[in-house]
Order: sequence, then C-alpha cells, then structure tokens
Amino acid sequence: MINIDRQGELKNIWNDFINERIENTDRLPSFILESWKRCKKLNVNPYQKAAPMVSPDLLEERKNNNRQLIEVANKTMEDTYNFIKGSEFMFGLFDKDGYALKILGDQEVIERTKAGNWQEGSCWNELGAGTNGVSLAIIEDRPLQVRGFEHYCRCSHYWACSAAPIHDLNGNLLGVLDLTGRYDLVNPHTLGIVVSAAKSIERMLALKNVLIKYQIANKYQNVCLDVIEECLLIIEPDGTINHINISAGNFFEIDSSKCIGMNLNAILPADNDSLYKIVYSKEDVTDNEISILLNNGNKIRCIISKRNVIIDNQKIGIVITFYKTTRIKKLARKFTSATKTFDDLIGSDIQFKQTIKLAKAGALGDANILILGESGTGKDMLAQAIHNASSFSDGPFVAINCAAIPHELIASELFGYADGVFTGAVKGGKPGKIELAEGGTLFLDEIGDMPLNLQTTLLRVIENKTFMRVGGDREIPVEERIIAATNKNLLYEISIGKFRADLYYRLNIVSIEMPALRGRPNEIKLLLEYFINKMAKKMGKPPLKISKQKFEKLMAYNWPGNVRELSNLVERSYYFDMDELILTESIAKSKNISPDKVSLNANNVESFERKLIEELLEQNNYTVTEVAKTMGQSRSTLYRKMRKYNIVAKYQ
Repeated sequence: MINIDRQGELKNIWNDFINERIENTDRLPSFILESWKRCKKLNVNPYQKAAPMVSPDLLEERKNNNRQLIEVANKTMEDTYNFIKGSEFMFGLFDKDGYALKILGDQEVIERTKAGNWQEGSCWNELGAGTNGVSLAIIEDRPLQVRGFEHYCRCSHYWACSAAPIHDLNGNLLGVLDLTGRYDLVNPHTLGIVVSAAKSIERMLALKNVLIKYQIANKYQNVCLDVIEECLLIIEPDGTINHINISAGNFFEIDSSKCIGMNLNAILPADNDSLYKIVYSKEDVTDNEISILLNNGNKIRCIISKRNVIIDNQKIGIVITFYKTTRIKKLARKFTSATKTFDDLIGSDIQFKQTIKLAKAGALGDANILILGESGTGKDMLAQAIHNASSFSDGPFVAINCAAIPHELIASELFGYADGVFTGAVKGGKPGKIELAEGGTLFLDEIGDMPLNLQTTLLRVIENKTFMRVGGDREIPVEERIIAATNKNLLYEISIGKFRADLYYRLNIVSIEMPALRGRPNEIKLLLEYFINKMAKKMGKPPLKISKQKFEKLMAYNWPGNVRELSNLVERSYYFDMDELILTESIAKSKNISPDKVSLNANNVESFERKLIEELLEQNNYTVTEVAKTMGQSRSTLYRKMRKYNIVAKYQ
C-alpha cells in the first residue's frame, strides 16, 4: 500500500509548485516534475474538476479507427478483470492520443469517477488532463505509475494510475491500457498486472495481423488459381482433393466447390491409367501429352504437368496442371498471325496485277501454293495476304525460314521433338511449326534450302496428313495448307540433285511468280510515294524531298534487292533525320539499267521442266511409269507434258 505520510508530503510539494514555490521539487520523480513543468507551460488548469470530453460523433470515429485494438483488448480486459473483481479498480483502454475508448471495472468505482469524466470519450492526454498515468505512458512510451498528488490536476488526486503502452509489430504506439483505483490501494504488483495484460494484447494483435494477412494471401491465391486458364488440381498423396480451380471444374463438368475432400477417382472414370500413372509417380512431369476420359465418355487430349510437394523428404501433396492441346493452336494463332492483306500489296503494273489476280484465285481453294521470285519482292507479304483471304484465316499463320536455321536444327523446328530426345531440351518435348500451324497455314520460306532428308519427310506429311515428332513414336494428324516460297530455280535444283522432283510437284499445284522491281520501272514512283508517306506518318515528319537528278538515278538503278531495298532506302533517310532522300553509293553510281538476271519466268520454267523430263526418261530407260512416280505425277499428266514439249518416248 502507498505511504500516507508520503502523500501528505506530495500534497505540500504540489501546493508549493502551483503557487510558484519550488524548493522541495527535488523530492519528486524526474518524469513527474518534467510533466508538471510542461503542464504549467501549457496553461493546464490544476484546479479543474474533470477531463474534457469529445462529441459522440468524434468518439464513434475514434472507435472505428481503433476497432481492431478494441476487439482484441476487450477480451484481455474482461479475463483480467475477472481476477480482480471487487478490488475497487477499473480498466481503461485509450487510443494513442489519450482518448478513452473502453472502461471496464467495479460499477460503484465507475460511478464515482464519472464526476471527473473517467468515461468513454474523455481526453486524458497532458494538455487535456495534465500529469496522469495515460498521458505519461504516451510521452515516456513505457509502463509507469502516477499516484495521488503526483497528478497535476485536482480531479485525479484521489486516484492512482498504473499504465502501460500497447505497440504493434513495428513498435509503433497503438494505445494505452490503464488500471485505476484509490491511491491508498495501489502497489507495485498493480503495474505488473497492467504490463502483463498489455503484452497479452500485443501478442493477440500480432497473431490477428498474421491471421488477416494469411487470409488475404489465401484469398488472393484462390482467386489467382481460379482465374488462370490452366486446369489445376491440388491433392493429397492418397488422391484426396484439397483444391480444384474453376477451369478444372469446367473441364470435368462438375461443381469445383463440391469436390473438396473427394478422391480423384471419384470424379473420373477408372479407365484413366495414363493419368493416374503420372499423378502417383515419384518423378515430376512437364508437358506430357495424354488423353483424359471424362464421365460423359468423351476422351480429350491434354498437356499435363505434375509436381510432388516434398517436405523433410516426405511427399505431402501433389500439384497437377493441364490444358487441352487446342490451346497450343490458340497460342500459335495469337503470336504468329499474318498481318498483311492484298490491300497492302501496292502496284499498278499489268504483270503485278496478274500476279495478285492469280494469288486471289489460289487463296479460295485449299491447294498448296509455291511462290517464286527474287529476294525482296515481297513473297512473305503475298503469303500472308493469301492466308488472310483463305478459308484458313481463322487458324494460325506459322512461318519458318529454311535458310535461316542450321540444317541440324530444322527438323526439330519443323516437326518438334519428343521428351528426352536432346540433352537440355524442354522436358516433356516441344511442338514444332507443323503442329503449331494446325488448322491454318504453314509458310515454308526459302524452301529451296531445305535438306534433302527433310524433303522426304515433308513429302510424307503432305501425302499422309500426319507427322511424327523427332524421337517420337506416334503419328500426329494435321490439317493445314502449305505455302512455300523460294528465290531459287527449283527445276534447276532438281536437275543437279538438290531438290526432290516429287516434292516440287506436290508444292507446285498453284505457282505464283512475284515480278522483280527492275521489270516494272514505272512502279518505282508509286512505291516511293507510298513508302515516304508511310514513314512520314510513323515518324511525325514531313515527306522527303527528291530532286529530279536523284529520281533519275532511282530509275536507272538495277534494284537487286527489289521492293525491300527501296523501302529500306526511305527508312534509312528518315532514321538519319534527313530532309531529302539519301541515295546509297551503288544507286548514286548507277548509269543504265543492267541486263536482267535470269528470272523465273514461264519460258524459263518450261525449258527446265522439258530438260528434266528428258533426263529422267533417259535415266529410267524411257519407262514412263517410273518417271511419273519420281515426279509425283500420274502417267496421263506426264504424257500430256511430253506432247506439249514434243518429247517422243523411244521405248514403250
């Protein structure tokens, strides 16, 4: 219990201090004296009979701002009060500014303290109520006691406050817990009770924050798992389902929320050996292709991956993701779509118009198309335009440049590869360009550079409409159009043994030649204006100026790079931030139009074809059946061409 004589001494010291006599202040604890000095400086009335109150609206606002603190502290306050009930003490919970949020204690004590406004909404910071346990716990940020006449204001002289601050996980002050009773009943153990209760509140707040963060993270996780396109299953080692996302529920045609706790074999037919083998295997699996049998009898091909969840060398769960193989086609369509149409192909030359007319006609069917022409004539643009005008336009447009990929890699790029074929390859295998082009167009650029061994395989794909991944053991059906392009004379390549005749005739059902720019000089001005206006709009600059002398140089130039070279010339001038078109050295030195290179015109093609037939007939002792087979044509077609070229068979 507190020493009564000590209270008498404190009363005298308080009276002296209030009346400007400070001789005995050295008998005060330093933190009490400093607080008294601050209160005097703040003009706090030492004779006030009650602490100030806030309005009901402001009190409600403060309670809302501290709702979590009140909820957690209320339980601790009630539990602790049950041990001290009847001891004439009462708990007070205050926010970090010293406003009372919750009062709990013996009713008769609460009624007596109402005279000094010891109730919810009262302000007990230093400015509002002078020196007291709550105000000093806030300022000192530590547990302490203020007893009797240590209080600055008369309204608190009958009481003793034991207060302890409450902090969050980062040490920030949240509020104060105070235990108040008659000053003659307080002892050091009273402060211990408050400190213990405050620490309990801090631990409960920390636990609640962790729980809230976990709940939020879990909610985000569930939402993320549900919105992803992949089907996802999380199961226990015995097959019990812990989570199934919406995509998987839709795939299985069941309510995903009703599957939790069920076994995997309860939602799928037993005849799913390939699936169960993967799910319950010891090894992880990446992108394996299997078929999953559904309860409705449908069998759907999927790409599946699985990971075992291991803790302390023990499997605690299994994570499975899968999606339909049709998603591969969707991805291919998304990332490899053709952007050019026939409207993007500029030209007014009669030969060019005939080319476009033939291409539009070829686009309407499903026959394979062979595009011939020099580099830079726009063969790839024409292929895209044909695709977009065809019945395959809803499918992907997948291009592969046979000249740009090392020969040893073309096979895997074109046909894909099975799992485990190459060291360091993607686990589970990888689809090739043929597989990605399913339902659309496969554009084989620079087909003349394809290795002979792959030409044989490609021919089989065209004939059988199936292919096999490199290292695979299963034929995969495929339905797509093939457009091939080359700057080489394939008939000549056939004659020297670098290209298969049968593949040539399989690809050359519709043959289209892109004319060289040198053969249509009147188009140079039209194309030049088109490229200049296009770049001016893109760069936000005025059109390039072209002098008469420079234009004459352009007309005299041979254009070995064709339309692409002209386009690059315009782009280069803009990127160098020039006002006028800048000519390359080769163009600036040009004087006359050079003689045409050997072009792939109709007469040239027919000449090589005639020579090829004659050579093949001679090699096969004029056996028409063998020659027709080699060229991939019927006997009647070969006879027709022999009549066309006046070739006479020496033997029948």
